Amino acid sequence: MNSTVNLHLNLTTTTEEPPDQQKFDAGHISFELVSCVLMWVLVPGCGFFYSGMGSSKNGVILIMVSFWSIAIVSLQWYAIGYSLSFSQSATPFIGNFKNAFLIGVYDGEYGEAYKIPELVFCLYQVITANLAPSLILGVIAERGRILPAVCFILIWTTFAYDPIACWSLNPLGWSSRLGGKFAERNGRQFNECFVKINSVST
Repeated sequence: MNSTVNLHLNLTTTTEEPPDQQKFDAGHISFELVSCVLMWVLVPGCGFFYSGMGSSKNGVILIMVSFWSIAIVSLQWYAIGYSLSFSQSATPFIGNFKNAFLIGVYDGEYGEAYKIPELVFCLYQVITANLAPSLILGVIAERGRILPAVCFILIWTTFAYDPIACWSLNPLGWSSRLGGKFAERNGRQFNECFVKINSVST
């Protein structure tokens, strides 16, 4: 009788997984996905906002460019953007191509995002990357064309946003290593770029 009870206790202890040992949390994942949807609305919203500040002739152009930015930045992020920004073997200044085309980015964990899959973390970050050029598009109102704006979005995302995201959001970045003083998690990286671009353009 005692041996049967001991065997039953051993089976229950080995099959049940304590709550604190679970890899991901459904609540964290749900909150992250809802945040992704809400932030995604801001991208075309910026286009509509800036179109109301210009003439009716250029309003449609600004809306089109905001939607073009979603396509361009998302493709760039899939190809090299995420790897340059959040590679787990990055240098303090820029990432590498280890995660190009999202190689190895599936259900693993990433840094401080320990309650959500890395793929969900990547989705949230690409929306943040989409929002950055949408904010900058306000400076081209009635002053720019679609093709140069599209080229600017691709170049700026690759050579400005990705390195700054690596500095401030990647745990290996030099700004993040300073203890979080300059690595605020509220979009600091694209706000800095946005302010600088606006100051140069105006």
